Amino acid sequence: MDANDRNRETERAIKAAIERCMEKSAVDKVSVYSAEDHTGEPALFVTVRLKAGRRRPSGAKSIDLLKALRDELQDVGDDRFPYLTFSAPGDELAEPNERKTA
Repeated sequence: MDANDRNRETERAIKAAIERCMEKSAVDKVSVYSAEDHTGEPALFVTVRLKAGRRRPSGAKSIDLLKALRDELQDVGDDRFPYLTFSAPGDELAEPNERKTA
C-alpha cells in the first residue's frame, strides 16, 4: 500500500469513528492532517467543525470519540495519536486551515 492509499484509509477510519460517535447533523466538516507532535512523534490532528448552533460534546463524549478514533486507527494499522479539536462558526483559527491531509 502506498502512502496515498494509507492516508485515504486513515481518513476514512477517522470519519467512520466520528460518524459512529456523533450526530451526523452536528458535523459540518472533518479535517485531518499529519505532523509531528510536541515530542517529535508522528501524529494526526483532527478538527471536527460543528454546524452553527451545535454545542461541543461533553468531556465524556470527547473521550469516547478519542477512544473510537484510536480503535479505528489501530484496525487499519496506523499507530499515530489523533489530537482531537472541535471548532464552531465564529471561532478564530490559531493556525491556517490549509494543511496536507493525513
